[in-house]
Amino acid sequence: MMARALHAEESARCRSFGRIIALLAGGSACVIPWLGGTPWLAGATQATLLWLLGVALWVWRIGAAEERYSPLVFQIFGWSCVLTSIFINYYFGVFSPAPTAVTLGISFFALSDNRRLALSLSTTATGFYLLLAVGILTEILPDAGVFSVRAVPERERIFLLVIVPVIFLVTLLQARESRAATHDALRQAQSAMLLAHQQEARLQEAHQDLDAALRISVGREGRYSGQLVGSYKLGEIIGLGAMGEVYEATGQDGRPVAVKMLSMTASHNINLHRRFLREGAMAARLDAPNIVKVLDVGEAGDGAPFLAMERLEGTDLSAWLREHGRLSLPEVIDLARQVSAGLAVAHQAGVIHRDLKPQNLFRCEREGKVTWKILDFGVSKLGRGDGTLTRRTIIGTPGYMSPEQAQGLEAEVRSDIFALGAVVYRALTARPPFTGPDTPQILFAVCFRMPQRPSSLVENLPPDVDLALAIALAKSTEDRYESAPAFAEALMAASQGLLPDHLRTRATVILNATPWGHRLGC
Repeated sequence: MMARALHAEESARCRSFGRIIALLAGGSACVIPWLGGTPWLAGATQATLLWLLGVALWVWRIGAAEERYSPLVFQIFGWSCVLTSIFINYYFGVFSPAPTAVTLGISFFALSDNRRLALSLSTTATGFYLLLAVGILTEILPDAGVFSVRAVPERERIFLLVIVPVIFLVTLLQARESRAATHDALRQAQSAMLLAHQQEARLQEAHQDLDAALRISVGREGRYSGQLVGSYKLGEIIGLGAMGEVYEATGQDGRPVAVKMLSMTASHNINLHRRFLREGAMAARLDAPNIVKVLDVGEAGDGAPFLAMERLEGTDLSAWLREHGRLSLPEVIDLARQVSAGLAVAHQAGVIHRDLKPQNLFRCEREGKVTWKILDFGVSKLGRGDGTLTRRTIIGTPGYMSPEQAQGLEAEVRSDIFALGAVVYRALTARPPFTGPDTPQILFAVCFRMPQRPSSLVENLPPDVDLALAIALAKSTEDRYESAPAFAEALMAASQGLLPDHLRTRATVILNATPWGHRLGC
């Protein structure tokens, strides 16, 4: 973003300066026949001025179309001005008003983003001026200027010989400091804009979660607090799941656990009852470091189903992001690696999560080591057969579900990969990939829009990360990664600028069809 702004700024400056130089070069070329002077020098100077006039007009025209402007235009313009400065200084005289034109050129070209070119042009023009002045003063070169050096007293000659190059160099330093200040101002403006976008996105996200937040009774006693459920003594509510309340509890061996009970509203729904028990049975089959461990599944004395899980200490990704804004790229890579490992175990067992989102990823930290665990398989499904009780309905969370889920179609392994890509985008950029004022518009964005380019929201993000995320967020399942670990590996390689060529090609095809920040087909 900053590079594009600087490119546009330099293009506009070149157009303006090209117009000024065209007027000066054209006017000076017309004046030379009237001033006279040494014929060969007058002719050579007029020829270079006409050359500069042509170049300036070309730059003026090119600068009008930003997409046609390139650093090569700047270089040709700069060296043409340096060449012309040699002849006009010699023709008009090294102690004439002519060197002021050199100061004008240095003040413009020293503002280039190409520091080496800026220094080369300025020092070359200064060096040639010194060579001309010294050569004429020592009579190595003939004093052929319209304004003769001999017309200046000797003491003033020495002063001018020193002060003019000093003015050139001071102009160079001032221009470079001005360019640095421009960079700082743009960086601050970009940071402020990114922060504003992040705050806006977080506010939108908070509004979407407001209804759920109002239901939270964390830290209060629930209807099962103090009761013995199975072999677990339940305490206060510590959280809410998709279909139930989560209690702190203690097992008979004194080990702290978390017990999830089906909520009162859902208790009398036979389908939800069966689905809750099914979640427990499916989750109990999954034994992986990055999936919350289910210890027991059963029914309480009143027939309400429960499942007992390992007690986790920490916070979910959603709460962590609300507090810290975003994760660094290494932290995001670690998150993707761990979550993809958990998903790989689930997918190998034939289980598709279908509701991967920041609220369902839990951050545990012990002795400085962070472990991410996948929570809540309440809307999961078996990859084959009749393993779901939620057919023909939209299942998942709008901002993180895959396009096929948003259209009510069957979810598959690559649906979870899309959701993981959306989570990674949110954690990396501090804003969710798909937003809107209501659920239908969010679902429309999921199906038909790509989010803003990640590197436009995160400073110094390697370009390959954009490509790695584009594959994960592809609208078509066939375009996405074959597995969650493949995505994590690609993200790691992208962070080092080492994304494989075949993935770069795949991402390019995807982005050609659906560019960042655009609607599908637009």
